[in-house]
Amino acid sequence: MPTAAKGPADDPVITLQSAASLWHDRCRVVGRVAWMKLLRRTRAQALAGRLLGSVVALSILTLPVSPAVAGQIVVMHQMEPTPHEAVDGVTLGQIRETLLDLLRGKGWVPYPRTSGVIEADRSLNGNKHRMTIAVVFDDRNYVIRYVDSENLNFSDESCRDPNPPSSPFDFKPAARRLRERTGPCNTRLIHPTYNRSVQDLEYTALHAIRFLDPPRGDGDTPEPWSQSTEEETAKLEALQRNGILTADELETQLRLVAGSGQAAEAPAPETAPSAGHEDTSAPPPTAVRGGSESD
Repeated sequence: MPTAAKGPADDPVITLQSAASLWHDRCRVVGRVAWMKLLRRTRAQALAGRLLGSVVALSILTLPVSPAVAGQIVVMHQMEPTPHEAVDGVTLGQIRETLLDLLRGKGWVPYPRTSGVIEADRSLNGNKHRMTIAVVFDDRNYVIRYVDSENLNFSDESCRDPNPPSSPFDFKPAARRLRERTGPCNTRLIHPTYNRSVQDLEYTALHAIRFLDPPRGDGDTPEPWSQSTEEETAKLEALQRNGILTADELETQLRLVAGSGQAAEAPAPETAPSAGHEDTSAPPPTAVRGGSESD
């Protein structure tokens, strides 16, 4: 019986090659599908990363401390007691009146507390920002000190952050970051507007006091301070407890108060009677008892 002719499909070599080719095509298709899925996932992750970065950047820009982050906070200018170099003969009342006029001219509202201490307020941007200072002066020195402020980013934290951020998303207060770059833990920080205002007042007051002339008569002498010695002493001690006066300044102010009180209470000097005028203060002559007058 004749046998049928074998075709290409019956050849084992051809069959093996076809199976390998089919397996290769399938693997290529599966690999391409997996690569497309991975590519889509990577693109989605990249897009999500961009969106997350945009959200983080937007949140940073809208933080309440954004003025401080933008550089609107600096180390506070703290003035040291400075000699005002007033001319001999210039009185404490002249210095006080000069400082009051200067403060009013610079937009401050002064409040004299004692004969040697003036507190002053200044408001900015429609009373949204406020600063309060104290001007302490005597017969030799003067100094301007910070008292209080509102909405000026004032900070006096007394320690650095012991735990630095562990990631870029661990934000610290701007005041603390600035303190770590600028100075020790007890450095005071505030908005630069305060420094500009105080430094302008400091230099202007120095020149104004330095060029004062001594009083020439009664019209040039300011009115005497109206507070009593006891009242002014109590106010000075309260200012020292609040940190506005140092111990040395308190001692100097008390010395000036005591000196002005003694000068106010001193009696008027006696004057000798002028020639040609009878001294009416002398007692009248008394009659001699036990005797009679002659004709």
